[in-house]
Amino acid sequence: DYYTLDFWRYVIFARDKNGELFDVGHSYPHTGMMRGHGPHTFNEATAIAMNWERGKHRGYFGAHLFNLPRQCGIRILDFNGNPIPDAELRLFRRGAGVHTADKGMRVIPEDPIFEGRTDENGVFMLPNEEPPFEFTTTIGYSRAPSPFGDALVLSDTGLFLIEIWKNDRRDVQFTNVTEFMIGRGRGYENVYIDDIETFLPGEDDVVKPPVITRIEPDGWADRLKIRWANVKDNTAVKFRIYTLRAGLPFEKKYMTEIATVDVSRSLAFTFRAGALVTMTGIDKYGNESAPAKPVYGGRYYFGKPAVNRRNELFVADWRVSRIDGVGTMHPIALRSLHGGRPGHVPAIAFGPNDELIIPKPGSGRIFIYGTNGVETSYFGEKGDGDGQLNWPADIDLDKAGNVYVADRDNNRIAIFSADGKFIQNVAAGQIEKPVAVEVDNNGNLYVIQFKKTGVVKIPRTGEVYGAPVNLVETKKQPYDITSDANGRIYVSQDIDPGILVVDSNGKDITSFTEWRGQSLRGTAGMIIDRGGWLVCCLGNRGIVVRIPASAIAGPQ
Repeated sequence: DYYTLDFWRYVIFARDKNGELFDVGHSYPHTGMMRGHGPHTFNEATAIAMNWERGKHRGYFGAHLFNLPRQCGIRILDFNGNPIPDAELRLFRRGAGVHTADKGMRVIPEDPIFEGRTDENGVFMLPNEEPPFEFTTTIGYSRAPSPFGDALVLSDTGLFLIEIWKNDRRDVQFTNVTEFMIGRGRGYENVYIDDIETFLPGEDDVVKPPVITRIEPDGWADRLKIRWANVKDNTAVKFRIYTLRAGLPFEKKYMTEIATVDVSRSLAFTFRAGALVTMTGIDKYGNESAPAKPVYGGRYYFGKPAVNRRNELFVADWRVSRIDGVGTMHPIALRSLHGGRPGHVPAIAFGPNDELIIPKPGSGRIFIYGTNGVETSYFGEKGDGDGQLNWPADIDLDKAGNVYVADRDNNRIAIFSADGKFIQNVAAGQIEKPVAVEVDNNGNLYVIQFKKTGVVKIPRTGEVYGAPVNLVETKKQPYDITSDANGRIYVSQDIDPGILVVDSNGKDITSFTEWRGQSLRGTAGMIIDRGGWLVCCLGNRGIVVRIPASAIAGPQ
């Protein structure tokens, strides 16, 4: 059952030497009867196993995975297939969840199992480990010392993630137990070396890739513009642009060519969004360089934003991403102890210690992630009782860190303390399907309701909330709402003017139709950042607009 070697990146807790989570998973490379379907019923691994067992009584399924060479190694190759000497390696092994101490979680844990460097031939020999106990099956398969330690018939520990560094470049690749079992089947009984192809450049590469400097939306979120800079003394006459599938290792088979451009042309190119983007250089002889460091080039569909203590901008959509100072998106790797990916992220917020707070609508829970990207806790559960949530659609925090949840399908605002303890429900049955909530500096709440125009205010006096009242009317359902330290309330909508600004009693202050030629219609999310600037995320146009505090109440 080789599909057990398919492994989502969402259950990989391994970190590189700089402490970053690896945001890449594994897809078993061989198709056949026991994993997907290919041109042949039996792939090489299955054919070898069937020949080994021909004429023998069937016993333990998968026991052929014990039949490995006595010594196993890996050879690290650069993009053009040449060995890389003195590459720094860290290898992480998937846990078995049976005899090991990972409490039943078949994850790739945070710490490496082996570390070392390749020799002058690019080879690193994998140390053997003793299994908890040895045995031999009735047809002659023996579980003996191997790099896979507590090896099991479902290949539980049979997957290695390989972190590879050469100079300042990093690559991440995988190998698995079947590659070495195949080596044994090919006749390598004593030693087998598995070749690991990488994206890394070779020391003697005659041509270099450009440096990708920026990726930004061009018109709409599914059209992106890539910008690059050439490197000094490069022999390239052309550059080739590729996209790659996200979540899989950087391998040639996942590369899709987008275009080839002359070096002399303008250093920008527009293309339809993919996932990751890279470029290579090509010289006049046709030699192609290793790829540049890939940059995220996914669709820029912005949702609701948040800023951390460093005033860095993050946005929610189908995942959480950081937007840097030049507008390039950087997806954030998040890991849940309950498994699986975050799924649709309707909103995000940062706690006082920069913990990331994310509602997961289908589960009725609010999840907390530490600054290391790993879930630390959650609160809430699906239901309609106190402390339960039914499709949490938005969140906001007050100055004390209390969490206010737009409990959409329970028709109320639920309030929890900073440590997740239920405090109270507000306006239960007095509002309909809240999809956005904002709490101002005085504790007043402002609510947008699904398929309803206008904004509702829920006033607060001391610890008591009053009945909801209409704050401001709009022609259509607004998109988002935020407030600033001066008590101004900002409402976004998909008609002119795009942004309405009113005081806490609903009195008009100003409005914004556009900012510096950019229309503000369709602002999907807004926030006042730590500098007092209004940050507008323009939905499916993938554009972020920052408006200075000095211009908010005055002329543009």
